[in-house]
Amino acid sequence: MENILLNSVECCLKSHNLISDCYFAPHPQQADLVAWIELSEEGIQLFREKGRKAVIEQLKTCLLEQKGELVIPKLWHFTDKLPRDNQSNIDARMFEKICLTDIVDPIWRDKKQQDEQLFLKGKVPIDLTFFKGHFANFPLVPGVVELQWVNDQITEFLGLEKTILRVDNLKFQKFLRPNDDMELNLKWQPEHNRVIFQLKVDNEMCSSGRIVFYDE
Repeated sequence: MENILLNSVECCLKSHNLISDCYFAPHPQQADLVAWIELSEEGIQLFREKGRKAVIEQLKTCLLEQKGELVIPKLWHFTDKLPRDNQSNIDARMFEKICLTDIVDPIWRDKKQQDEQLFLKGKVPIDLTFFKGHFANFPLVPGVVELQWVNDQITEFLGLEKTILRVDNLKFQKFLRPNDDMELNLKWQPEHNRVIFQLKVDNEMCSSGRIVFYDE
């Protein structure tokens, strides 16, 4: 009976204009219903403009009108693509991970090293944990988080963790938003013990600077 009910809820929401696909299941460690939502282009746009709360409210209203309060999920997770296999099933381990792990890192998809430079391409996750707090109504990546992402990649690039002395010429020029495709360029200058970085979206600079490290 529970599977029939969950399938009914999924079918109800799949017809919503904000949704391309969805998956409902009990939380792996709690007695709560979880909704894992693949947003449509319209859904992503609403998320970017007004935040996750606005999206959830619309979906809750739809369920309340058609199914009643008993089937409204307590927990919501969002993505641009649900990871279904060839049989359209969701891997239970991936569902458990999305329920139990905060998303704090970007999705890095391509890395290319050339001499003393590293070129990366990635995407900002829609459900990044930092969107749930101070930027709930206009989600954007905080500058300090951008710097952390840059430093994480520097550590991997250089093969060791270096202590930052200072950040020179630091500029934030454009907001980094949910589902943005981004490019990160790192240039290591060992003679100055520093890395020059540039983070771009659509060839427009989001942030840039020179990270100088302590001599060791």
